[in-house]
Amino acid sequence: MARLFPSAPLSTARRSSRLAVEFDPSNSNLVYVGPAQGGIYRSFDGGRHWTQLFTGAGSLAIGSIAIDPLDHNKVFIGTGEGNFSGDSHFGLGLYVIEDATEPNPRLMGPFGATVLGSRAITSVVVCPTNDNIVFCATSSAFGGLGSATGPTSPPRGLYRSTNFFSGAPTFTRLTVGPGADTRVTSAVLDPTDPNRLVCNLYGLVPGSATDTNPTGGIYRTTNALDPDPVFTRSTVSGTSDSNLPLGTNVKLASVFDAATGEVVVLAATSETANTTHTDPNTGQPIPYIDQGVVRKSVDGGATFATTFPDANGFAGGQGFYNVAIAIDQKTPNNIYLAGTVSATGLDPNGGPQPINDGSVNVGSGTSNPSLGATDPVNGIGPTDGGGTFQYSNNGGTTFHCQCNQPPCRQPRHCHCPFESAGNLHRE
Repeated sequence: MARLFPSAPLSTARRSSRLAVEFDPSNSNLVYVGPAQGGIYRSFDGGRHWTQLFTGAGSLAIGSIAIDPLDHNKVFIGTGEGNFSGDSHFGLGLYVIEDATEPNPRLMGPFGATVLGSRAITSVVVCPTNDNIVFCATSSAFGGLGSATGPTSPPRGLYRSTNFFSGAPTFTRLTVGPGADTRVTSAVLDPTDPNRLVCNLYGLVPGSATDTNPTGGIYRTTNALDPDPVFTRSTVSGTSDSNLPLGTNVKLASVFDAATGEVVVLAATSETANTTHTDPNTGQPIPYIDQGVVRKSVDGGATFATTFPDANGFAGGQGFYNVAIAIDQKTPNNIYLAGTVSATGLDPNGGPQPINDGSVNVGSGTSNPSLGATDPVNGIGPTDGGGTFQYSNNGGTTFHCQCNQPPCRQPRHCHCPFESAGNLHRE
């Protein structure tokens, strides 16, 4: 079915679940945003003005956005918010907005409803050489508060269509790992070779001491376009069994780094991290444990040998929910990371945050009713408790505030007006 859309102001719907940014030589300000339960919006001027593109859709819950690499006038929308919360709504399948940059875009779909509906499409990956080949990663979602499920419960997993624009596209579930119904939290392609795909399985089946997460972990294939791709589990350094722990939420980002000739894959995970900072006022350490680890692979996702210590704890106490990462495709040293404030009251990797009466609940900082608490590590921070957005311009060595200007006043972490960010995507 096709629909036309009027202009409208942006509705934030509390959470921005997916953000797609397309840098085009003829229009570098083209932005698509999908709030968690608010549909899809388009901006031609970098976010100053917005037009809604999803009026009349059967579901406004957004899990993923992908711009067709062969035709930027087509935008794929995966419905259903896959952020593991009781109010993460399920979707109806995959939509496509055709003529997306024109005055009257057309909404087509939903497609794949029997296998993609009643779930969340956490990633849409379109083959850069043949846009009939579309991968969809699906995970859990619900019918609102109370964790109601959808009318059907198709197996979750990684699905692929090889005939998407045929008029009657079909989707087949690929075999990834040993599970027959496995949550896939993220998927990315190797930018240099569409046969190479990396995805993460959110395993919940306990295993042995030598295989603690038998149905989960990061998986990779080198023949994604074959009739029956073969996936193998990636090697993760620094763990007891070279795999991620049980129940690890992961968001992936990939880029080809022309300077090094490496295909870099970053995995932002919900793993717990030990972090310690020194209070400059007392010289004493401020230790705490929070969720959020960023792992790096330089061999296309086969091995994740290093981490970014400066990002430790970026997901605060909601690693199951507030995890997002993106890489600038033109400047790979620019990395974008989203999480939340700490469950302990600490700004991720930083100092104390104020509680409602303006006092400080952790650390030794002082308070200011108009500005919030003095952060002994990062300076004065704002009083809101929103999600945090960080960026690195040196390949992950250090991370800084996304805006770095008033009213943020924090040189490192930014408190976003959205409650959280489940996904980021930067073209």
